[in-house]
Amino acid sequence: MVAEFQFLYEQWLDGHTRKRRGERKRRLAEGHGHAENVFVEKVWLPAFRELEHLHPEYEAADFRNGGPRL
Repeated sequence: MVAEFQFLYEQWLDGHTRKRRGERKRRLAEGHGHAENVFVEKVWLPAFRELEHLHPEYEAADFRNGGPRL
């Protein structure tokens, strides 16, 4: 099961990484680590049973700096 999840996770992350360019690609490569992996495995996947609608980084509007990452 762990190997199956890891394959699915890497495939999902690789697909999103290929779509990104410049700063967004760099942030995704450098900022997606253990905590994000655990969230996908323990929270998202059990709840939704797929990764299709999950985005590894989402920019939210903010009144102070206009773009925190979630």
